[in-house]
Amino acid sequence: MAIDEIDKEILKALIEDGRISYRELAGSIGVTPPTVKRRVDEMRGWVS
Repeated sequence: MAIDEIDKEILKALIEDGRISYRELAGSIGVTPPTVKRRVDEMRGWVS
């Protein structure tokens, strides 16, 4: 469960705006929306 730079960027964006869409978030960090969704789903598993 290593956190890389993409995960950090996703977390930073979600802290700033928890209602940001995956599409908007993906565009802001240069990845695809499915990548954002997969990573967010994985992060949710860290806290459950």
